[in-house]
Formats: sequence, C-alpha cells, structure tokens
Amino acid sequence: MKLRVIFLLALIPLVNGLYSQNPEWKVYNTANSGLGDNDLRSISIDNNDEKWVGTVNDAVYSYDDNTWDHYNSSNSYVYDDYVLCISTDSLNHKWIGTRSGGMSKYDGSQWYFWDETHSAIPDNKVYDIQFEGPLTWVATMHGLASFDGSTWTTWNTANSGIPAEEVRAIAFDGSGNKWIATWGGGIAKFDGSGWTVYNKSNSPLPDNYCISLFYDGNFFWIGTSGNGLARFDGTSWTIFTTSNSGIPSDFVFNSKKEGNKLWFATGAGMALLEGTTWTVYNPSNSGLPGQYTKDIEIDASGNKWIATDQGLAEFRQGGVLGLADPVMACNEQLNITIAPNPVTTFAKVSWEDPLRGEAHFSLINPLGQILPLETIPAVNHGRVSITLDLSGQKPGFYFLKCQVNNKLITKKIVLIN
Repeated sequence: MKLRVIFLLALIPLVNGLYSQNPEWKVYNTANSGLGDNDLRSISIDNNDEKWVGTVNDAVYSYDDNTWDHYNSSNSYVYDDYVLCISTDSLNHKWIGTRSGGMSKYDGSQWYFWDETHSAIPDNKVYDIQFEGPLTWVATMHGLASFDGSTWTTWNTANSGIPAEEVRAIAFDGSGNKWIATWGGGIAKFDGSGWTVYNKSNSPLPDNYCISLFYDGNFFWIGTSGNGLARFDGTSWTIFTTSNSGIPSDFVFNSKKEGNKLWFATGAGMALLEGTTWTVYNPSNSGLPGQYTKDIEIDASGNKWIATDQGLAEFRQGGVLGLADPVMACNEQLNITIAPNPVTTFAKVSWEDPLRGEAHFSLINPLGQILPLETIPAVNHGRVSITLDLSGQKPGFYFLKCQVNNKLITKKIVLIN
C-alpha cells in the first residue's frame, strides 16, 4: 500500500550528508578523532568500558571516551598493521590477532608476543581468539590451537578430524564443546576427543565457507561468505538470506546478542533481528558511515559500537546527548512531536514553525527502504502537522527524517499490530 502523508509545507530536495547530525549516531574517523585509519576490522570493549579498535592499515587504537592511544610496532608488540581480531579476557588483558604478525597480549603494562618463529602457534595469521577457563583458544590459517600460558596444542587436518585447515571463528556451548567455523569445511563440534562436522553435503548449511560463529545460549548463528546466515540449535536449521528475509546482505561478519535482540554486522549495513522483525541500518537511512560493517560490540550503557570501512560508529538508541548539542537544540526549538508512538495505523507529526519555512520528510521502513509519500498542504497558527498513514505496513521500527529550514532531525516510530 502506498504511504499517504497529509502535508502542509512546500517540499525541497533533501540535502545529502545531513545524517551526520542524527542525535542517535556519532562517527569517529581520521578527520574528527585520534583514529589513524578509517578501515576497521575489529573492536573489543574491555572491563573498564574502554574501546579497542583493530584497523586494516594502522594497527590498534584504544579510546576511553576522552583520549585516543595508538599501538603499533614502534611502541608495542603488535608487529602487523593489519589487525584481524581483538579479544578481552576476564583479567582485562587484550589479545590481538593479526594477518601475518602472529598474536600479542597486553596486560595494561607489559606486552607479550607469539609467532611461528618464537612459539608453537600454528600460523601467524590469527582470525579469532576466545577464552575458556585457563585456556586461550586461537583460530589460525593452519588449524585450531589452545594455549595454557606455556604449552600449545594444535588440531589440523593431519592430526585430527577437523574439516579444514583455515579456522575463522570459535564458540563454546553450555556442555563444554568447542565449535569452529572453517573456510571450506563448514562448521564442526569438538567434544575433547572427536569431531562432528556439518557441511553442505550432510546438513542444510548453505555454504562451506563460514566466516563467523556465535552462540547465544540457545542457537548457533553461522555467517557465511555470500550465502546468508544459518541458525542451528543442534538439531534444526533455519537459513536467512536476502531473498527470504530482511537481512540486507548474504555476507555476515559478526553477531551479538542484547537481551532478546540480535545484531549482525553484514556487507550492507547493520541488521537487528527481534523475533521475526528485521531492522536495517545503512548509510542511506542512518548515521552509519559505511555499509561494510565488520564487527559490533555493546558497551555498559547499551550503546552499539560498529567497526566499518569508513570509521567507527557509536549508535545511541534514544539520542542521549547533552543540551549543548546543536541537533538537540534544533529539536527543542521546533518542538517536534509524534503521537501516538507506538502507533497502529495513523500518527500525527507536528512542530512549531511560525515562519512557515521549507520542509521535507521521508520515511524509512525496517528494511532500509524509503517509502513513497503523497503530500497535501495545510497550516494552523504556526503549529504545523502531518498525518502518517501506516496502515498496510509491517510492524517494526521506522525512521522519519524531518528537514525543516535546512535543519535535519530523525525520529523513530514504532509500528505495532
């Protein structure tokens, strides 16, 4: 059904780039922060809520919400500028895996380092690092390894039932089993002695080339390299692709759980799954700086930090900002309201505009698509209002982009049954 808007002001084209003023988003890049590279691959938030970011071209940066620090081969044991993963253990030590420089650890004062030349780590390319009790588990280009602080144990295709040499991700279930995502061999479960393999030949797994793996306490979420997202509970499979669901890309690089919400970093933005409802955030409908999202972390306040190919994004749902923020001030001056919200069919959007300035509205649905609008002018004593007709639209989160007198404000609308 076409969306109808009863509108009262002349329309002007929406100015590109104004989404950077979205109060729910803040972007950190080389132009406005201490970051030395916009192409980010990984992020970890430590036990003090400090953000650690791995870049493609400039090693590691940390950010404590005030100060940026840089770690590379000149001042640390990070010997490769291309960082594939960062993980924080229970002692707040940071572990860093690189593309060709092995693995490093930082305990807050001392650096440690492992590579093929100086240790028994199976490869200098480290994709993932996870922790289970006293053991550190490492996914490498040539097998899965465990490290107890002194001894390395490696599983590869020559000495075990592991289905492929290249291990991309590691997860643990509630029964002590280790699960891995491999490049070319599907996924596998290791119970300490034997291996169980799931691939395209013996299961509904859509691709043997798996790039991410996450266990949410009930389901495993397997991201593939171009064939969607798989959900597996040990028995049943569900496959999500761009053709059968609201997921925006068939490349899924990382997953995170927040209560009953699941967040996914994909090749076409960030996706949120709540029950059966998908919401997509991309550069066209949000403040996300790049659609190529590689990692997501959630801080102590519930804010999402997204590593993209165009910088680091902080997504603060609700738009929590100081009163000095220019967008907040603009919102207060215009006094934009939406009622009711949540909405079932019709919602009234109104604002103060005694000068009857130029305005433009656009509405984005949960899939990131801009909905067509019809407009009819009207006016009432300087208080301007439009009526949104959402009948026939699917429930979920919608974003209304309001530009009045060249000032852009974004409002979230919740559509329910």
